[in-house]
Amino acid sequence: MTESLSTHRPVTKAGVFVVIGAVLCMLLSGCGEGPSSSSENQADATSGRRAPVQTLPPIRVTPGILNWGDVLPGSSSDGSVALTNLGTEPLKIITVQPGCKCTTTSGLDGITIPVGESRDLVASLDAQPAPGTRNVQIKVLFEGYAKPLEINGTAVVTRPVRVRPPYINAVDETKHTGTLMLNAGDRIPFKVLSVDGKPPRFVRKEMAQDARVNHIISYDINDHLEPDGRFRRWVVVETDHPGAPLLEVLLRHRNSSLDVNSSFKQGSYHFNMGRLAPGSSMELKHLTHEATTTGPVGMVVAEQEGIEIEILSEEIDDETDDLSLKLLVTVSPDMPEGFYYFPVRLYAGNGSEAILPGFVSVRPDPDPNSTRAPEAPTEKRIQR
Repeated sequence: MTESLSTHRPVTKAGVFVVIGAVLCMLLSGCGEGPSSSSENQADATSGRRAPVQTLPPIRVTPGILNWGDVLPGSSSDGSVALTNLGTEPLKIITVQPGCKCTTTSGLDGITIPVGESRDLVASLDAQPAPGTRNVQIKVLFEGYAKPLEINGTAVVTRPVRVRPPYINAVDETKHTGTLMLNAGDRIPFKVLSVDGKPPRFVRKEMAQDARVNHIISYDINDHLEPDGRFRRWVVVETDHPGAPLLEVLLRHRNSSLDVNSSFKQGSYHFNMGRLAPGSSMELKHLTHEATTTGPVGMVVAEQEGIEIEILSEEIDDETDDLSLKLLVTVSPDMPEGFYYFPVRLYAGNGSEAILPGFVSVRPDPDPNSTRAPEAPTEKRIQR
């Protein structure tokens, strides 16, 4: 009997502890999934918060794409789209996040869009120095929605005279000849003066001396071979157009790549100095990346007699770590007229060096009294 009592005593104590624990849980309401979930729901109801919806916010974007259109290289341009609330509740914008350092927005963080109303999203694009297409994406995050609204933006960075195709594809070495079409979007007639300083080859020779809105010229990449056996990275078309004196066309070939220093990153890998009269100067902007690593740029040297480059100022963007250079390019008064293509050396504070191609058209200033008016577009008759 004694064994029996001693055997059942522990079980009896355990049962007592279980009962006591259950009672305490009920009194404190702190145990089990049911009381916990109820408590959390009450907290959500008190705070007014809800779990983010796993869908896109009910927003209409007008127009569907933010199109900056044609933008001059190195310039800034503003564009906008309208955001319209198609839902049944006001929508609050938490933040607007451009996907590229070249794009900035302002004024919409924390803004609430009432039901049925619209707000404009204005974005500024800083175009790259080289012509080409720029595509960016802007994300807008709304309160209560897990998925951000994505807005696509596009721009064509081009000079008033556009070149088609925008680059020469000579990766396949069997394709070393072709044609380039030049078109003035502003309808101002112009002449082609040279291609890399050499007389241009016109497809229609009878139009060679005419100032026209359109030109078609042919090329052979062997005309752009350097003494070291490498091709020039850029084929440069020189014109007398007031807004497009030099048109750079990228030459893609396995022997045209630049010998660049990976520790000295540039915003642009060439210097287009445009048209300068003998004895004149112009300001030029240039960007380098990772300024805290490379340090300030100590010197910029043009390896061309008669061309001097002076650093006017340097400014670091603390957010992007980019260094903006403002340069002064000066042409000697006795420098002969013509087209010049030459190396430009940059020296950074950490000892890094970059050698980039630079080009300039040394010509007298155009006569202001001989300004050409834009041509009217030619009407095309419909054949019936």
